[in-house]
Amino acid sequence: MNSIATRQNLEVNITRLAAQRRLYSVVKILFYSRTVIAVALAVLGPLVGAAKPELKTAIAALALCFVLIDLFLENGESSRRTKAAKIQEMFDCDVLEIPWNEIAAGKKVDAEDVRAASKKIKNLAAQKLDDWYPPETSKIDITIARIICQRANVSWDTKLRRFFAHGYVIALVILIGISLKLNWDQKLSDFILNISPVIPLLKILIQQMVSQYRTAGNTDNIKTQADALIADAECSVDPLELTMRSRSLQDEIYRHRKSAQPIPDVVYWIFRNAFEDEMGYSASNKVAEILKESSS
Repeated sequence: MNSIATRQNLEVNITRLAAQRRLYSVVKILFYSRTVIAVALAVLGPLVGAAKPELKTAIAALALCFVLIDLFLENGESSRRTKAAKIQEMFDCDVLEIPWNEIAAGKKVDAEDVRAASKKIKNLAAQKLDDWYPPETSKIDITIARIICQRANVSWDTKLRRFFAHGYVIALVILIGISLKLNWDQKLSDFILNISPVIPLLKILIQQMVSQYRTAGNTDNIKTQADALIADAECSVDPLELTMRSRSLQDEIYRHRKSAQPIPDVVYWIFRNAFEDEMGYSASNKVAEILKESSS
């Protein structure tokens, strides 16, 4: 009924998936680097300041400088994350037969840039990029198959995002609690100098917590919209209208990918098989229901 299973495994689309994965990996490396430096400042800064009080002002200035530098590093993450999201949008538009929305996503990434990023993946076979979407969706009409695939993009995201957000809350409470306990009886000027090395880490934790909660809410919204679209598709809504609404849903998915903080690779690989099994099971069940209804 449609060519999703075939199109997603074409070389051009495997290359796109490899490129976006490489770019997301670079984003994670940049984030880890910023976090390591922030943790080092939060741990070593107070220790050095306690051993040599005359260095407290210099340590505070260093922490402030890193906060400013961190803004530029964040911009580097954001630009690469946007580029990765745009490449994944190119993949989706091709595989799911969705028209490109230049207003939402801008100009497509040049093929040369996609190829250059993909070639930095050392072992492409180990990335398991084949059958990105459940192949069973090829058995039904494209208007509903694409919506099932769109829903699959965020089917597991919400729980994992909230798990990370809760972890950041716990880390924030511990960090703030320790900082206050150690400096509660200090006068204001000393208090500010003593906690300044912790500020870069506080900034990162707060940003991550807010981002993960916001992303979890966005994925809930995308799933709700996708479920409503699937229900309408089953009621024989006009195919052109469904395609237009799928394009609007895809805009939300693109914005989600562009803004969402990537999940650490180690967590992704630990849960990958379980998540893909759940996603495939859900998609297969829905396809079976649709085929059963169409044959009755």
